[in-house]
Amino acid sequence: MPLKPWPQDGSMPNYEDLISPVRKAMTDLYKFRRRGHEGVVYDGHNFGDRTLACVPDPAFLLSTEGLEFQEGQARDALDTVLHIAFCLGMEQGRREVAREHRPIRDILAQMRKR
Repeated sequence: MPLKPWPQDGSMPNYEDLISPVRKAMTDLYKFRRRGHEGVVYDGHNFGDRTLACVPDPAFLLSTEGLEFQEGQARDALDTVLHIAFCLGMEQGRREVAREHRPIRDILAQMRKR
């Protein structure tokens, strides 16, 4: 089966179009069983400010309260973990782009000072 191409017009595919095939691959390859209904302690990186403006932090999302909220939105724990991975990937991409463009920002900042 051929892979889906990225839109030619530069638009972004919606979240479900990106995550659904990944989720399907995971559930086709593994048998997942949720261990109770308690949350878990998350000790990884937080999301960046842009994401935190519209999404709770990963520690909350994986808490009992956060997982219950997600289930109310028709998302199970696996969906929540995938969403966290997606958001962290976006943050890593933003930071890489910012790092690559830092020299030009420095030049522009110096020009503005003059």
